[in-house]
Amino acid sequence: MKNKYTFFDGEIVSHNRNGILRDYVRDPQGSFRGTLTPFHLLGVHRHYWPFGEVRSSSGDANNYTPFQFLGPVAGYYADTNTNTATRLYIRARHLQVSIARWLTQDPLWPQEPAYRYVNGNPTTYIDPSGMSKIVGIGDVATITGKCCRETISMNYMAAPHGGVIPIRTTRMCLNTHCAQIGNALSKCKVSVIRFCEIFEPNVGGQDCCSIAAKYNVSGRCFCALIAAEHSNRSFRNTMQDTPASITGKTLGDTVGCAQLSVGTAQNVLKKLKKCDPGLHKSLNAPVGEGSLRRKLASDCTFSMEVLAAFVKVNTDPKCTKQPKSCATWAKTNSSAGYATGNENHKKVKCMVDAFSKLTPCS
Repeated sequence: MKNKYTFFDGEIVSHNRNGILRDYVRDPQGSFRGTLTPFHLLGVHRHYWPFGEVRSSSGDANNYTPFQFLGPVAGYYADTNTNTATRLYIRARHLQVSIARWLTQDPLWPQEPAYRYVNGNPTTYIDPSGMSKIVGIGDVATITGKCCRETISMNYMAAPHGGVIPIRTTRMCLNTHCAQIGNALSKCKVSVIRFCEIFEPNVGGQDCCSIAAKYNVSGRCFCALIAAEHSNRSFRNTMQDTPASITGKTLGDTVGCAQLSVGTAQNVLKKLKKCDPGLHKSLNAPVGEGSLRRKLASDCTFSMEVLAAFVKVNTDPKCTKQPKSCATWAKTNSSAGYATGNENHKKVKCMVDAFSKLTPCS
């Protein structure tokens, strides 16, 4: 049996099973309530108790889905797609809905309750990570990191064949104690969102400070450099990083969140292997041109690590006969090889200069 799922804004809206398309009908919380055919025929209909137990179910068993209670919106996955499912897989752990308890201790305990699901309040909270609750649909969740604050709100739109589709809106801003970083971003025309994507793991981003430490390069310089490079990555660049789009690119075409070309990456990896074999081995970089391009395009952490290696092989005395400071090298030789005076090069230089007076990694 073949299943194909259709996603909208990260949430499941329909499935195609053996060539038959079914739209999902969901309740206001986002749980699967039933399926509709293109002819508006109800295939399955089910109701839940507050903690996810199936209260009643009817319809053709062939149209059941493993994405039941909060499945379409939060990814809760039933171990069986029948109406008897009482155990849900939720990334970090399994939830036993019949007793409203997790089967294993929370990895974040004692900061989070060890076994109690969403602190006993399933109508307000959801837990898509299996580790900590967030405010569910119809409300606003705020996730705060050391500098970045992400606010998530949920709204609705009508589904094509009935029901509702939750629409998630995300806003990113900086905490007040990071105002100086905000001033630098504004001055250099680097978006807050792009910065948080490479700086703040607490809101789903990467961690430029840890990567800089791993490669023994300046954290303030590397974070400034990758923020500028990542900000230069337009929406068009992002769409061109899809598997279908990167086919046929040349050695000089830049891809990924660090905007590196395969040719540059190959040269960097060759130099890194010579001056620091252990660090090179830890990268586990693909050998072939096509595999390396796909890795750079799809894996932001890997792309950032190659950029850190690029800085290292050009600034570390162990790797070059003409060592320079990261700031001096970055301002004269940006990773994408921009000509001096180019708008993208100006952004790199501006960020490195601005961050030289800050301590983002402290």
